[in-house]
Amino acid sequence: MGFLKIYCDSCGGTWDVYHRDIHSDNARKCPHCLAKIDGQTWNRQILPAFGEMLDTERELFKDHMNHAPLFCIDFVADGLYLNARNRDRTADTLADAVADCTTDEICQALQGIAAVRETMPKDSAPERMLSEIMTAVFKNADHERTVD
Repeated sequence: MGFLKIYCDSCGGTWDVYHRDIHSDNARKCPHCLAKIDGQTWNRQILPAFGEMLDTERELFKDHMNHAPLFCIDFVADGLYLNARNRDRTADTLADAVADCTTDEICQALQGIAAVRETMPKDSAPERMLSEIMTAVFKNADHERTVD
């Protein structure tokens, strides 16, 4: 049986919602910061989509019981919507902010970012954004060293 894994852009937290809890008001509320998914969006978009995915999962398993290969399907948000307008500006702003930092300070900051990144699902939108930020900081740090 599948479940929803929801990412909250407000606080960066995630939570799981199982079928048994799907109609609870708490299912659409972030347990970390209490931000809520709009009720209309939840009821008209998310619940039907979740039901369709559960039906699809059951059909795939039924096919497997008839000796077909077993397939599992995950929907992974690509993150295009996630802070898309500000992504480049955020990376550039952070890169500019470290321009006056020492190499040790930059290394320490990058180690902190890398530690946070390790806790995120691989190839998730937030993980990719941190990768972009780290790349921008590295490029800026390398540029600053070559200009000096």
